Amino acid sequence: MNEYAKQKLLSEQIVLKNNGLVIRVSKLVDTLKTLILNWKLRLKKNKAIFPFKNINLSLVTKESIMKVVKFSILNNTSGVIHLSSNDEISYEKIAKILRKKLKKNNTLVKPINVPDNMQNIVQKHSILKNNIFLKKILKFSNSKKIFTNYLSQNIKL
Repeated sequence: MNEYAKQKLLSEQIVLKNNGLVIRVSKLVDTLKTLILNWKLRLKKNKAIFPFKNINLSLVTKESIMKVVKFSILNNTSGVIHLSSNDEISYEKIAKILRKKLKKNNTLVKPINVPDNMQNIVQKHSILKNNIFLKKILKFSNSKKIFTNYLSQNIKL
């Protein structure tokens, strides 16, 4: 376990020991902005992009996080919440959505695999399927819809 993981574990243990709340978020869609802007630039110049086809993301919006925090405060919630969308989307699929929006040639998206020696670095996550608590406060969107909405609202094409 690296130092970051040790600190994270210790922090969570302290929070939980004091009847607090830990919210674990799978992947905030906003964190993709730099990657998407780089891909957009390359695609507009008709240069290929190389998204991973064997890495999936479960995207979450800032609004979803805020709803969970607000609900948790109002209801004095404690414990651990795993926040994710109800499905996953690959980097390959994200790249194809962007390529399609930009009306560029299919051949510019060249999916690749994460090398075997890097598999252990890739963050694993669980998607949310049956969490009744969160279903009550969130209107779930799938990752494709979350990304498409983010793209239209935050990236000038």
